[in-house]
Amino acid sequence: MTGTAAIEGTTFEALVRRLVRDAVREELAAFAREPGALRNGDDNYLSVAKAARVADVAPGTIRAWIRSGRLTSKRAGRVLRISRSELEQFMSGAPTGSRGVDIKQRVARRIESDREALRKRAA
Repeated sequence: MTGTAAIEGTTFEALVRRLVRDAVREELAAFAREPGALRNGDDNYLSVAKAARVADVAPGTIRAWIRSGRLTSKRAGRVLRISRSELEQFMSGAPTGSRGVDIKQRVARRIESDREALRKRAA
């Protein structure tokens, strides 16, 4: 390219770059405003090693908690991932994983049986 063609080509390239950059910025801003968008917040997933560092335990302890059902995990290929919010809930002493689901189901059954007993007494 020589002369005017080189100037027009550079101007066109600069225009395309600016348009693409602006479009990407708009999309990233919209994504960041979405509730539930992946961020470095409380709702992300941790590897076993990172979860162990957060909980201040050995990685084997995290795996044992997963095997026992006290903590749930997801698979990302061959890697286990643990929800940061669930790990924090678990560390606070609240029931999580299959144990937490089991407790919730037992409580729901108990509430329903108590309601049924109250209905029978009222009748």
